[in-house]
Amino acid sequence: LSWTPFGSPTGIQMVSTRGAGAYDVYAAQGGKAEIIGLDPLITNVFTSGIGSSAYVADSGGSIAVTNVSAFLGQGAVNTAGAKVSGTGSSIAFHSSYINTYANGSDGVLVTNGALVTFDSDNAVNGRTGGVVTGNYHPNQDRPLTDNSAALHAEGPNSKIEFTGGGFARTYGTNSAGALAEGGAAIDFSGFGIFTYE
Repeated sequence: LSWTPFGSPTGIQMVSTRGAGAYDVYAAQGGKAEIIGLDPLITNVFTSGIGSSAYVADSGGSIAVTNVSAFLGQGAVNTAGAKVSGTGSSIAFHSSYINTYANGSDGVLVTNGALVTFDSDNAVNGRTGGVVTGNYHPNQDRPLTDNSAALHAEGPNSKIEFTGGGFARTYGTNSAGALAEGGAAIDFSGFGIFTYE
């Protein structure tokens, strides 16, 4: 599967799913998916259901994402913006962003030996890429989130690699910027990791 949005560069291109357990982009059993946007300011994927994710790769599936911003709404609790599981499963993000706004929803969750990479063409287009969880200005409509790490890797050989000037940022309680558990690794050489409450 390969999707490249087209049309006016001033328009907005979007993939949107709603409902529990919905995925915007999914790859499994050795399958491959690629999504190439015009610019992460105007090319978006969005989902808002319980357990829904923007990107999911498992059982050896792989996804490549370029110039896209992903958003998980408040209803997407107990999940992650990108979920990758299993040896041989991977997602490669290039000049792209993930934003989650729900409790218990990590920006990126990597388990069981999977791999996620982030890099960018910052010098070319100024888009560093990054991962943000929580609400910058929490209020009655958008409360402070909880238990939503930006980067989360679990289990032996699970790995997140972050290069090219990007960032990880959390706004919420009990929400780590980077969390590696059980033999997992996070290799971060981006702009910075920031946590706020």
